[in-house]
Amino acid sequence: MSLSHKTKGSKRYEKARVRVAKFHAKLKDTRTDFLHKLSTKIICENQTVVLEDLNVSGMVKNRKLSKAISDLGWRQFRTFLEGKAEKYGRDFRVISRP
Repeated sequence: MSLSHKTKGSKRYEKARVRVAKFHAKLKDTRTDFLHKLSTKIICENQTVVLEDLNVSGMVKNRKLSKAISDLGWRQFRTFLEGKAEKYGRDFRVISRP
């Protein structure tokens, strides 16, 4: 099953590589879909959305939380919120860190 245990260039390696690529694509699409739905819900329910500018690069240095923080896609979420706020005519603000 695992790609790392296959011989490079073999037919089974190629099958495993395609299977892993499909899995990663499905995971990415699921995350993007969730972010789209959440951002649309937040923008439609509120007139003003205020987001705090977080120190993500500093939070990623925490070894126990770095993978979970990296997987969240906060930059993409912020981009979605900004775009949808403009589209729906809502007020979007980002406040700086204290």
